[in-house]
Amino acid sequence: MPSAISTRARFPQWAGFSPCVAALAPLVCILSLATPVKAQGLNQSGSQNSSEGQRALEPEGQRSLETVELDQETRVALARQLFSQGSRAAEEGRWADAVDRFRRAYELVQVPSALFNMGVALRALGKHLEARNAFDDYLRRYPDGSNQETATQYRAEVAARVAILALVGLDSAVLHDIRMDDRGLVDRRQRPMEVEANAGHHDLIVQQDGYKPFIWQGSIDDGERKVITVQWEKNPSGKALRKRPGFWVAVGVAALTTVIVTSVLLQKNAQLDPGSDRSVSL
Repeated sequence: MPSAISTRARFPQWAGFSPCVAALAPLVCILSLATPVKAQGLNQSGSQNSSEGQRALEPEGQRSLETVELDQETRVALARQLFSQGSRAAEEGRWADAVDRFRRAYELVQVPSALFNMGVALRALGKHLEARNAFDDYLRRYPDGSNQETATQYRAEVAARVAILALVGLDSAVLHDIRMDDRGLVDRRQRPMEVEANAGHHDLIVQQDGYKPFIWQGSIDDGERKVITVQWEKNPSGKALRKRPGFWVAVGVAALTTVIVTSVLLQKNAQLDPGSDRSVSL
């Protein structure tokens, strides 16, 4: 299989580029690993209804970069370093590191190949939902991009592997408080409500005033559509359990344990097993 990672990137050229900037780039890059850099003008929202581009850049709903002012020359030099680090990480099978470097390079200067490579690395990690969003962004933003054909192919592949939890039994007249794993979901009153997810174990909590929280814990496979019937039980106290401090502490501990175990197993299968269908040959 030909190399999936794009190793060539055309970075902007700035007038009056100073050689000292390139010389300082490695140092800036090292410092950036401890104090990450955030590109200006990007939406801060991590909600479910954020833009397509933001969904790809924030697959986990959180920004990884802090605000630091950089001039354009330094941003380009830093992006080159991050892109190079991402390419090396991909060649070595360190896909999580590759995702981080390509994302940060793209946030700095919006190089198309960095966004494409981020999708490839997410695909290799088995994060099909985030990979699909990244390829969607690439295809939409760069219709004449050099990786259009491959991105289209990969997009179709990972989209078919995105799992769906269909929630039935929700009152369309009520906005429910819904959380899955570590993120809140927006109830748009579409019934049944469909929640996209990657394969693996998930913790789902649905809450409605006057009722005990409905809790579902289970696993879902690649591309599976699982129907979950939400069953309500009256809460005698009339108070939502989510307001009790101990409730979210218990839920948080359970979710964290699940995430750690699932992450370890996924990383082992995706990065250490050369024959894994979650890996990409380079």
